[in-house]
Amino acid sequence: MGEWKKVRIGEIFHLEKGCLQSSKCIQGKYHFITAAKDWKTHNTYTHDCEAIVYAVAASGSLGQAHYINGKFIASDLCLILTEKDKTKYPINFLFYQIIFESLRDEVVSKTKTGTSKEAISQKNFSAYEIPYFSIDFQNANYQRLINAKKIIAEINKEIEAQKLYVKQLRRNILQDAIEGKLTADWRKEHPVQKGNPDYDAEALFELIQKERKVDKKRKTLPPILDAEKPFELPTGWKWVRLGEITTLITDGKHGDSIDQADSGYFFLSAKDIQNEQLIYANARQIIKEDFLEIHRRTNLEPGDVCIVNTGATIGKFAIAPDNKRTYYTTFQKSVAVVKLVKPFVKNKYMKYFFMRNVPRLIKKSWGSAINNLLLSDMRKEMVPLPPLIEQDKIVLIVGNILKKVDQLEQQISQRKGYTNELMKNILRRAFEEK
Repeated sequence: MGEWKKVRIGEIFHLEKGCLQSSKCIQGKYHFITAAKDWKTHNTYTHDCEAIVYAVAASGSLGQAHYINGKFIASDLCLILTEKDKTKYPINFLFYQIIFESLRDEVVSKTKTGTSKEAISQKNFSAYEIPYFSIDFQNANYQRLINAKKIIAEINKEIEAQKLYVKQLRRNILQDAIEGKLTADWRKEHPVQKGNPDYDAEALFELIQKERKVDKKRKTLPPILDAEKPFELPTGWKWVRLGEITTLITDGKHGDSIDQADSGYFFLSAKDIQNEQLIYANARQIIKEDFLEIHRRTNLEPGDVCIVNTGATIGKFAIAPDNKRTYYTTFQKSVAVVKLVKPFVKNKYMKYFFMRNVPRLIKKSWGSAINNLLLSDMRKEMVPLPPLIEQDKIVLIVGNILKKVDQLEQQISQRKGYTNELMKNILRRAFEEK
């Protein structure tokens, strides 16, 4: 059926680099094609033809392939692919746009250069071999590929909707947890016992204040007004401010330190908090003198909550593990340390509180280029405090539910992988039809 052979891209297409910086878009009637999915406009054009515009120098968009037929100008982050030899290698551009889209990961991985800033080498791209089909086959089958692409797009749309549903489901579960809805049945069997911190948050709060040994010089937090309360708490719970149930909320060092390989004194930053864990694989180590100075500020201990408070991963957090290395760990300013009053405020309960509420706090942050999670906002943040034993019950229930939600999310991600393979299989079948 479809005769095909492997041919270098540079033999099939004429390659020309775009000429305009992506930021130079102006209102106009001509298409300005950049590396991104969405096109811009310009008041001049450089080409009036059928072409594929291929992103080669924007890390997040490498391999993005645009089809265009008409007047356009292209970004200098892209290559313009036009017909090179109409007699030898005639092209159906719609067909080959789909080919490039389907082979995107493969082409990018084999032609890209660089590490911190990846780009596709024009030389490598030109030399890369792709299947060339007869023009009759291209014309006869491009519609079939387009239809398959539409079906896959609909499937992916549904998968994205499912991902949003799971995200919202997780938020709802966390919200129900901190509102006491998940433990409503448990409370019926374990009513409030006034004066007992296990079953009365007011008594628990009094115990926490005694344990904190409140410094009168410490800035007093404002009282909680009824108008501030976002929802009504169950009987036996109490609204408190985060600064009232912690002994310390601080960030790391505002400045650099002297490195010393294998010193055993770790100086972590935002990049070292991943998957709710402190990651030491690429962590900096510093001299003892610098560590001791910073450690007096952070004083990290097992069970402390570490939250990224600035940068691209703001809101990510980890609970310091119960091991020796924790005592030899401190942070740069991009990480905040929250020391809860242990054992009366459970860090795993507060973990769920942070998961639900830190995104809202970030919206209040400031900074033109970099967002910040302000320590002052964190101290004033209102926390629904359950009695001591109910905190443990919430942790147990939420943990079990989120395990199932995580499994559901994993299944959805697998479906996404299946659709990515589906188009490849369709193409593979086409390649096999000889």
